[in-house]
Amino acid sequence: MKRFNTWLQHSGQILILTSLIISGCSSIDSNAHKRIEKSLTNQGDIVVGLVWPSEIRKGYFVQGAQLAVEEINETGLLGRKIRLVIRDDGNNKKKARNIALEFSKNTDMIAVVGHNASGVTLPVSVIYNYSGLLFINTASTNSTLTRHNLDMFFRIIPDNQEFAKKVVEYTYLMGYRKPVIVYVRGYYGKDLSNMYQTYLGRLEVPIVHIFSYFSGSDDWREIFRDFKNLDYDIVFLAGSVPEAAHFINQARAWGITTPFIGSDGFDTNLLLNIGKASVEGSMYCGVFNPENPRAITQFFVEKFKRKYNRSPDTEAAQAFDALKLLAFIIHKSQSVNPEVLASNLIFVEKWEGVTGYHTFTRNGDVVDKTIYFKKIEKQKQCIVDIDENKITEVEKIIGGYHEAAKESAEKTIGSD
Repeated sequence: MKRFNTWLQHSGQILILTSLIISGCSSIDSNAHKRIEKSLTNQGDIVVGLVWPSEIRKGYFVQGAQLAVEEINETGLLGRKIRLVIRDDGNNKKKARNIALEFSKNTDMIAVVGHNASGVTLPVSVIYNYSGLLFINTASTNSTLTRHNLDMFFRIIPDNQEFAKKVVEYTYLMGYRKPVIVYVRGYYGKDLSNMYQTYLGRLEVPIVHIFSYFSGSDDWREIFRDFKNLDYDIVFLAGSVPEAAHFINQARAWGITTPFIGSDGFDTNLLLNIGKASVEGSMYCGVFNPENPRAITQFFVEKFKRKYNRSPDTEAAQAFDALKLLAFIIHKSQSVNPEVLASNLIFVEKWEGVTGYHTFTRNGDVVDKTIYFKKIEKQKQCIVDIDENKITEVEKIIGGYHEAAKESAEKTIGSD
């Protein structure tokens, strides 16, 4: 349990300690050994858990995963097929923990793909790690998630510091100088807000005001009333759809016409489905560009359209890439032993998926993955292009992952 003690000292998360006590550390470790033993002899289906808040997000994540599995199973993988066990965690910590414990006991399962909210991913990542399950996360961007010596945890999405940096670069070059920040209290919103403030500070852009609210809110009149007394030109909303779309809808009803800008939490088909005309002009970041001319991307887009009669969003593309990456590392390793797969994943460099190229650090972070800046124009998602030379000049000022950003992230641990 040495790695667990080290992790606990770093994070101090009582919730995770409680999860492990309830589940039983010895039981989890025992399941890890059984999982490895079965991986060496089992010739049946390769079992993979898939977890997503499908009822809340109503996106295309599961469809993207299923399309990948169909493609993989057409030719087989080490003479076997992948079988998904699909669950909906509702972005709920207790429900997610119960799913993680269920999966930990299923020693036929070798990996888990998914989980959306950072606050949910944090505790389940520990359960998966000590039950020997490879965990490929597609959407949780809190910058602290990969700092806890969890050698089975990988994510194929950049963290909040990368997204915040992109948002600041683009909005600065677009001329915005008077931002208001609204963040959702929690691991995602607070961390993202901290990063955004850090990079704005490097450009000496003053923040007009900072608001926050609890997740699950549906009445933001107190915030909108205070907007009227402020001199601002843009609102940075550190939150996620669907709640963020409702927030913008309500803001427009209050006569607020200022552009809203978000991060990856906006990057789903739900933003337009819910927000409609209210989200016109909204801006955000994401890792998937369906217009990218690369053959692998266009093949995926066309195949998804043919099967589901609609265009894939980022969630579908990320799910597809996660399953294809898993198949790649299984084939490369010639093994389904989760520990072997994890030890080989950290050496993957420039693996090409439909969302771009993937290279991993020792901590399980993806690095140098392209982030696109997007804007809703005429009820369509468009990629915003800005002169790369201008972006380079701004990057020289704000720098990379400097100490201030690290300190901002560390303040998020345990905060609301």
